[in-house]
Amino acid sequence: MTIAPTRLQARLLQMLQNETVAGAEALSTADEHYHRTGARPDQTWFDDHEQRMLLRQALEGAAHAAGIPRAWLDHVRERGDRGLRWQADLSLREPEQPDWDTVLGDLVADVARLRDWSALAALHPHTHDLPETDPRTRLARNLSALFTRTAGVVNLLGVDDTIAADLWGTHADLVESGAQHLTGIDAPEVHRRLHAAANSDTGTYLLQAQVLEITRIPTNTAPGLPPPRQLGTDIITALGADASQPAQLSTPTVTLDNAADPPELRAESPIFRAATHGDTTGAAPVNFPGSVGAPAFSDPPRADQGAAIEAAVAAAAPDADAALWFSHADDPTHLPQPHPDTGQEVAP
Repeated sequence: MTIAPTRLQARLLQMLQNETVAGAEALSTADEHYHRTGARPDQTWFDDHEQRMLLRQALEGAAHAAGIPRAWLDHVRERGDRGLRWQADLSLREPEQPDWDTVLGDLVADVARLRDWSALAALHPHTHDLPETDPRTRLARNLSALFTRTAGVVNLLGVDDTIAADLWGTHADLVESGAQHLTGIDAPEVHRRLHAAANSDTGTYLLQAQVLEITRIPTNTAPGLPPPRQLGTDIITALGADASQPAQLSTPTVTLDNAADPPELRAESPIFRAATHGDTTGAAPVNFPGSVGAPAFSDPPRADQGAAIEAAVAAAAPDADAALWFSHADDPTHLPQPHPDTGQEVAP
């Protein structure tokens, strides 16, 4: 039985293959220019090369997090290295079985982290007057990166509300467990957790979320994933009188009613420039970390996840009834455009 990628998986594979083509073409052009003139490429070329490398790294990192088989990633890279752009009627080689325990375990850990950070953000809301160095600003930024990347992975996996409830619980379950993690915690401990979350490095997640958005993988919402502000507010409400008083952070007191939206998450402009222009380059694949790690105060794995894992695997690896060439009907305007003079078009 042939296994075909889902519609969203195919979008990511298409992006990766066409990015690889663009990289190979840019390297070939630079090599020909050097042999003809003896001149090395200018700094702009090397900057673009680095930008494309970051783009491809982020694509592959998100793919691994969503359990997209390595055989498919290798196959589209090999075709790209040969100068072949994505064509919807070309099949992919038979995939290996992904490590679902790791894939889904990392996802559940990220949802637990999302729950805990949402509660911390509700206790210490971000406001527009706060400086970039304030831990509340950094927490809001990290929380936004974590949520958008997690939502993208959930959508790539094809998880629905039922599977999500089995994997990490319903909204009510998240509220209950989130409140339990804060019950009896004093202000200094909450302050320590706030700084730990604010100082977490979510740069990799931010880039992955942004390339998923470029690839038209939804990142602003996902089944079973409540918005951070709603989740955090509900957790603090459930705590009631047990809620620890926010630590004093040398700025005016704010409430959930006047809290600001998270500060805008912006990639460095090069990665967007690289993703939306044709004369760009690529780089060889690298290995990626999985989750940013489960916080020490998050839950242990749920004991009832066996059936949920089976359901998630089925959603992420449908059978051949969803034929590959029916996965690409949407307009590809957000995908990289063909390299100049290739005479090729990006497949729908």
